[in-house]
Amino acid sequence: MAAMNIGRDDQAGFRLDTMTTHRLHGTLCIKEALTTRTDYTTRYPSTLQTTSYNFAETETVGGLCVGVVKACGLHEKNPAQHLADLEMLSKKDKLKPAFIDPMTNQLKKVQFVRVDGGHDEGPSHCEVQYWWTVWHLKTDAIATIITCRNSGASFWNRVELQNGCLSLAHTNLFIPSTLNGSCLEGDGKINHEKMQVNLSSTIDLYISCVSGAPCGLAQIELYRGANSTEHQKENDLVKIFLKGNKAEKQGFRRRTSCIVCENKEYLGAQEKT
Repeated sequence: MAAMNIGRDDQAGFRLDTMTTHRLHGTLCIKEALTTRTDYTTRYPSTLQTTSYNFAETETVGGLCVGVVKACGLHEKNPAQHLADLEMLSKKDKLKPAFIDPMTNQLKKVQFVRVDGGHDEGPSHCEVQYWWTVWHLKTDAIATIITCRNSGASFWNRVELQNGCLSLAHTNLFIPSTLNGSCLEGDGKINHEKMQVNLSSTIDLYISCVSGAPCGLAQIELYRGANSTEHQKENDLVKIFLKGNKAEKQGFRRRTSCIVCENKEYLGAQEKT
């Protein structure tokens, strides 16, 4: 039986409007930097972050390196977003060998996933457990095993090496956060609609410049982060169920009761027709 083997980790991030790689170093140059961190820090989100997926080589599939590029302000950093991304990746033709069992032509029933211990990925968090359970049920898997990597041995993790290759690929790349005009109004207030348009364009530009970067014998294929609007709505209810106060949970019960009633009415109407 073929198994899916994934290593996942968030890359450090790519700052727009600068080529700096560290808050203590203003630019990539040999001479002393003449700029400081405040020279390029904006009052609105201006960072892209890539979630790296490393599909280990197996007897039936070669190693695959994938990245999902997201922007703070367009995408959330939580388990619901990760599930939406994983569902999106599973539908990509280039990645089907990593998800589909060639013997049955169905999603692989045994899944091994290695993640870090962050709040959005650590398997000890109830919210994370919920969304992996959703994935397990949707894929009709026999076993989904989520483990946390040893933080003291990052150099052994192929996904960490992939992050390093990605960092090397976007070295000296400059992308402004104002591709479609300034994100600020005349009075200095943030134009959130313009900001989202700019962030969307920067993702496209980043992918066009960096996708295909070498990582060992493979190439890193980059994709835009998935739209997780529906997942986020469900995630809000999950958080209320897990750690909401008394008033929030009472509202949650009323809301779910209304949903159940609406579904019953809909099913009754369907039966009559």
